[in-house]
Amino acid sequence: MSVVAELRQTDAEIRLHGTRIRMSYPVDLTTRTRNGRCKRVKPETEKRRYSFLARQMALAIKLRGLWEKDTELSFADLARMENLTRARISQIMDLTLLAPDIQREILGLPKRPRGEQTIKESDLRTVCRQPVWEDQRVLWEKIKERASDAGDNGHCP
Repeated sequence: MSVVAELRQTDAEIRLHGTRIRMSYPVDLTTRTRNGRCKRVKPETEKRRYSFLARQMALAIKLRGLWEKDTELSFADLARMENLTRARISQIMDLTLLAPDIQREILGLPKRPRGEQTIKESDLRTVCRQPVWEDQRVLWEKIKERASDAGDNGHCP
């Protein structure tokens, strides 16, 4: 049985307060074998995978850029583009309200197995609600401290 597959990469390039960040991660592909059946092909060399929060942060920055670039775009338009609800777009866009240093830390979070994320997006929503960055930093430190107490040493850079 011979399988021919081309490896595609999903690239995201963002600018965060003057710092250029480029993320690449492999995408699982489905290909057809000779007998016509579909087969999922994983890349042999796995590059670094990013945590759910890091991917959400990158998406938030990307959507914010699109929204600022095209003044006629609404959250409903962004929701249709990303196949998400308007409420989910609002939650994701709230991540851009975080202090720049917190955003950088989130973008650097390592991939964790499903169900083992010790810092959850719901924890970050309370941080996002704080309008003052200094207050956000205090709450962020508490969240990181709680995560390290839960046996996640070295989770955040």
